[in-house]
Amino acid sequence: MELGLKDKTAIVSASSSGLGKAIAMELCREGARVMLFSPFEEQLKEAQAEIEEKTGNRPEYEAGDITKAEDIKRLVKTTTEKLGPVYALMNNTGGPSPGTFDQFCDEDWQKAFELCLLSYIRLIRECLPIMRAGGGGRILNSTSSSVKAVLDNLILSNTFNIVNAVFDVSQSVIADAAGLIQGSTDITPDMLTELETTLEGMDLGPLLGLWLQSSVIGLTMQIMGIIIFVLVYGRMIEIYLMTSLAPLPVATLSNRELGGTGQNYLKSLFAVGFQGMLILVCVAIYAVLVQGIATGGDPIGAIWGTVGYTVLLCFMLFKTGGIAQRIFGAH
Repeated sequence: MELGLKDKTAIVSASSSGLGKAIAMELCREGARVMLFSPFEEQLKEAQAEIEEKTGNRPEYEAGDITKAEDIKRLVKTTTEKLGPVYALMNNTGGPSPGTFDQFCDEDWQKAFELCLLSYIRLIRECLPIMRAGGGGRILNSTSSSVKAVLDNLILSNTFNIVNAVFDVSQSVIADAAGLIQGSTDITPDMLTELETTLEGMDLGPLLGLWLQSSVIGLTMQIMGIIIFVLVYGRMIEIYLMTSLAPLPVATLSNRELGGTGQNYLKSLFAVGFQGMLILVCVAIYAVLVQGIATGGDPIGAIWGTVGYTVLLCFMLFKTGGIAQRIFGAH
């Protein structure tokens, strides 16, 4: 099968054995330049030899701990130096220890968080700038079947696999929706020329009035900018808070009496992800509206029109959270 991966660089984590090794082998069959990653160096050497023997394509390997940020940075740096810019990232990892909710301490939860969720985030964060600079790439996150049906005695794995899956789906939807933004709020040289011609034809009185209005509007727009900044970054903080609280509601999913708590938490997760797409839609509409404002002949009207659309944008950004929650029935 030709997948268009020949001579493209791919990182596969947890690839010294099992699913990760199988994926690395198929990538090598496609002619990709593959970097294996695992904490077990001897197993990596064996996997390297086996993959080369079966595919004729020798992968490189790097030993390290996927829960350590410095090891992930080293992995991406070494991969780029040896194989070239990263095109594909296969996030894969083993699961945390099995057990029930009351068997784990804070340290166990922290280790599970770093293994099943934070490791994926760190790898994506390191590879994403390289992929953007190269014009694109592919990121695939492997999880567990527990994202579809909660597995008994795997509370640590269930929690972070489910959260990871929800945000992975949300990220994909938002990325696909980015094509909505067709308009632009840039000021072109032609627009400036028209505005300059209009201002030169105005008397002193109207110019002073325009200057006073512009001063007031400039302050208003700064305030609006702060509000939009707080709204967008507030959503990011909300995502981090919901992720950190995941163990408690997810632990109730299998309980007949308290299961509604976990179900509502999952609805809230989907609502937060969907809110990101609604914010993108609002910005797309705003760009189209602002682009359609005519500056020739009435600069005052153009300025107030922009202010009106910006106020409307702020209002709609405030409403996106409530709309998303109502769609998914979260409360």
